Amino acid sequence: MRSREENPVRRPVRLGAIVVLAVVFGSLLGVHGSARAQQQNRATTFSGEVGLIQNTIKANATADFEMVMQKVKEALRDSQNPVRQRQGRSWRTFKSSAPGPQGVIFYFHVLDPPVPDGDYTISTILSEGFPAEAQQLYDTFSNAFSGGVVPINLELVNDFGR
Repeated sequence: MRSREENPVRRPVRLGAIVVLAVVFGSLLGVHGSARAQQQNRATTFSGEVGLIQNTIKANATADFEMVMQKVKEALRDSQNPVRQRQGRSWRTFKSSAPGPQGVIFYFHVLDPPVPDGDYTISTILSEGFPAEAQQLYDTFSNAFSGGVVPINLELVNDFGR
């Protein structure tokens, strides 16, 4: 069994590798489609050791996207549901430091570890945490997208530090 204790210097390298893989994976698949269609069609769950969600956001909509993600954070933090609280504790979001193709900005949600069978669907989390504002927040979230949502389950295959 792998120990959860690790060298703090290796963690940024591991996350960097995950982000690079996600960009390549998403680009190779040519992922397109709206966030709305993908979010409303199915629950977003993870079964791997680490979950990763790649979002491709319009450069002029990053503030809107980040505002909605702050609301998601608040909904998870303030939830009375222990599953939601655990989701919030293991969820971190990263942003590309430079624009990608066509000026888009990549956001990566790293779920380390993901909550088994926890539903990470943004519309569901917003509806639970902010019922009166959920539709408006979700519309703002959807309109920020330039591409689709890419959820990826990751399994460790080699730990170079061990």
